Amino acid sequence: EPKPKNKRNVLDVVITKSDQLFVNGDKYDIDNIREKTIRFVTNNGKDPNMSKSPLHAIVSVTNDNGTSYDTYLRINNELYAAYNEIWNEVSKNDNGKPWERLNEEEKKAIKLKYPRVISEADTKFD
Repeated sequence: EPKPKNKRNVLDVVITKSDQLFVNGDKYDIDNIREKTIRFVTNNGKDPNMSKSPLHAIVSVTNDNGTSYDTYLRINNELYAAYNEIWNEVSKNDNGKPWERLNEEEKKAIKLKYPRVISEADTKFD
């Protein structure tokens, strides 16, 4: 039987059929989702309402079947961009060079400390 996830470690992203974005139950502006994701993943236990550590952080995305592809893609791109920014910042801090100049071993080490865990589901909301 799967062990339930600690809600603190889950950033719950919901996109409705009218293309509205909700994050942890609150209406949210798409333009701010990247920054919210970065803060959530890199929280390291500081804010008790955000992830305990990057190793525990899960971004859970639920799309209504009626969500437009453009909105889905825009939000998905922002979530992936958030992780790219995190990896680049860690790369500069830990290795003194940007992400794109790292070798595969260095990239793997950063991804182990800051894994990208994005869970997606489609559903029909009433």
